[in-house]
Amino acid sequence: MDKQRSNAFMLKVVADVATTLASTLLIVGDRTGLFKAMAGAGPLTGAELAERADIAPRYADEWLAAMAGAGYVEYDPSTARFTLPDEHALFLADPASEYYLAGLFAGLPTMATVIPRLTEAFRTGSGIAFSDFGAELPMALAAMNRSVYENRLVKSWLPALPGVVEKLRDGGRAVDVGCGMGVVPIALARAFPKATIAGLKRSRWPTINLAREALAAAMILSASSRVVAIGFSTRTCTPFSRNAHAISQCVSVGVAIETASTLPRRSRQSPNGAQPLSAAT
Repeated sequence: MDKQRSNAFMLKVVADVATTLASTLLIVGDRTGLFKAMAGAGPLTGAELAERADIAPRYADEWLAAMAGAGYVEYDPSTARFTLPDEHALFLADPASEYYLAGLFAGLPTMATVIPRLTEAFRTGSGIAFSDFGAELPMALAAMNRSVYENRLVKSWLPALPGVVEKLRDGGRAVDVGCGMGVVPIALARAFPKATIAGLKRSRWPTINLAREALAAAMILSASSRVVAIGFSTRTCTPFSRNAHAISQCVSVGVAIETASTLPRRSRQSPNGAQPLSAAT
């Protein structure tokens, strides 16, 4: 046996465990606003961080020690203070920044809860439904992607597609198939108030409820976006075809985000009483 190779592997395993444990506290720090409280604040003691973030001082001390050990914050033994460097804060403190990475960790708790089911699936060959992960996983996926879409989709990516921006500005239509919590449709509706924007999502709970909540928040936070209504359509899946009507039929649940210019279309009811999908291109 190669003892040097064995020892290197042992250190890797120990480091992986340390990273996993640090990840849990990184999630706590993100959810309690600790990174945000430290950003730009300079050196802080545990008591000072606790006051800024409104948390218990004892937990601030323990969290800071763990984050220093993991390399996320820096510790100065001469002053017994901790600092979140600007170079680190860039990726941890602002969820609206396109460089925000703390959201990558948000799905770990809910993924861990399905380990017993995953173990059973390995034995039986069965699957695990997306809805089994609960509400946290869709929220984590949205947190991972939201800032990038909000900062780049309209400003950088769409302008690279000939004629797309002009069509949407003039009242064109767009559909996001597999829209999750509606990050892309909401971003498009904000940017192009004359356009008809639809989001389609196959899974039912909890993504659809979360999409409703996200739209409500967008309406409150950005009244100028003219996003005034959201409709849902639950239908039986039929074979996929190229036309948009078949696409909407093949998706179990469709989220239709309508702008003010398309509001009158909501008067049309589908046979099952659900609001029709308005984006059909």
